[in-house]
Amino acid sequence: MAVANRQLAAIQSLSEKQASALADLDAATNDRLNAISVATQQGVINLYQALAVWKMARRDKALSNKITKLAASPCTYEPQSIEFSVNNSNNVETNTARERTLGLNNRVLAGLMLHTWRTQDVKCPETRFSKVESCCSGPIDISPYGLDAVFKLGSPIFNPDLYDPDGKMLTSIYNCSEISQPTFNIIEAATTLTVNAPPYCAELYNPRNIPYAFWHLPLSGLPAGFPVFFDINLSHEAAATWLQWVQEGLLVDDRTRGLAAHLISYNADLKVFAAIQVDFDFQQGGSIKVSHRIYTLSLELYDATPANLARYAFEVLLAGCIVMLMVLQLKDIGASVLTQKGQRRGGLKAYFSSGSVWLKLVNNVLLLAGMGLWWTFVNQHAKQFSMNLRYPVSPCCST
Repeated sequence: MAVANRQLAAIQSLSEKQASALADLDAATNDRLNAISVATQQGVINLYQALAVWKMARRDKALSNKITKLAASPCTYEPQSIEFSVNNSNNVETNTARERTLGLNNRVLAGLMLHTWRTQDVKCPETRFSKVESCCSGPIDISPYGLDAVFKLGSPIFNPDLYDPDGKMLTSIYNCSEISQPTFNIIEAATTLTVNAPPYCAELYNPRNIPYAFWHLPLSGLPAGFPVFFDINLSHEAAATWLQWVQEGLLVDDRTRGLAAHLISYNADLKVFAAIQVDFDFQQGGSIKVSHRIYTLSLELYDATPANLARYAFEVLLAGCIVMLMVLQLKDIGASVLTQKGQRRGGLKAYFSSGSVWLKLVNNVLLLAGMGLWWTFVNQHAKQFSMNLRYPVSPCCST
C-alpha cells in the first residue's frame, strides 16, 4: 500500500510539474510577443522582421510543449505485426521495350551485339625471326575463356555478397554435375601442376578455379566466336556495369583476331531499316583495321505516297510488257510448227538455229524470272514482315 501511495504521489508531482512547465512556457511566449510588439512600435524592427520572430516564437512554443507532454507520458512497448512489401527498385516492365535512338529518329531494335573470334597459339615455323616471336596464330579457337569478375577478389565489380571461401555458392551456380562427363585434375602444361580439382571442372573453370565468362555460340553468317549482347532495356547504370563486366572479364585479349559490332535501327520518317556493322580486324603486325558497312532495306513498298504509287504503276506496266514478250515468243515457237500454204515450215529445229532467237529467249526467261522473284519477295516477305522492338535473348534480369 505504501509503495502504491508513493507511486501515486510521484505521478501527481509529475503532473503538477508538467502543468507548471506549461504555464511557464505560456508566460515566456506572451513575454516574447509583448517584446516583439514594443520593438515594432519603437521602430527597432520592421513588420517583416516582427513576423519572422513571431513565427519562431510559435515554433519554439510548439516544440517545447511537445517535449514536455512526451516527457510526462508513460511509455509502453507492445509487439506489433505489420505487413509490408519489398520494392526491388525495378521500375521498368521487363516485357516492354525501352526507347533507344541513334541521332534524332533512328530507333534501335533489340540492342547492340558484340561478336569476337579467337585463334589458337601455335609454334611459328623456323625463320630468322623465331627468337623475336615464337607463337603464331593457328586455327579458330572456340574453347571458353575470360573470367567472371563478379567472383574474383580484387575486381572492381566483385560482389561481396557472393564471397564464398568454401565454394558452395559458386559451384551451385556453375554446377559441373550438370555436365555429362566433366573433366577434373588436369595437368597444366606451363607449370606441370594438377589443376581443376573437383568440383571445379575444366569445362566451366579456369586453372585458378574462377568461372569462365565467355562461351562459344554458333551464329548463322558469322565466324565461330563469342557473342555479347547489350539489351536496349538496360538502364544507364546497368549498361555501365555490364560493360565493365565485359572489360574485366577480358573479352579482348592477345588471342583475339576480330571483333564486330552489330546494330539494327529503324527510321520511321523514311520507313527504312538499317543494319550497321563495324569490324575491328586485328592484324598480324599489331595494328587494328577498322571498317564499317551499312545495309538499308525498305519493306513498306506501296504505302500511299505519290512516289510509291508511280513506282507501282511502272512495275505493273513492266510486268505486263515482260508477259507480252514471253507470249510473243511462245507464239513464234508455235507458228514454227504450223503449216503455211500447204507446206510445213522448217519446224523447231530451223527456228532455233538462229542465234538471235536464243538470245531473245534467254532474255525473256531472265526477265520473267526476275519479275517472279520480285513479286515473290513483295507478297511473301515484305508484306508479311514483322519485327519486335526487343527480343529476350537471355533470361537474365535486364534492368
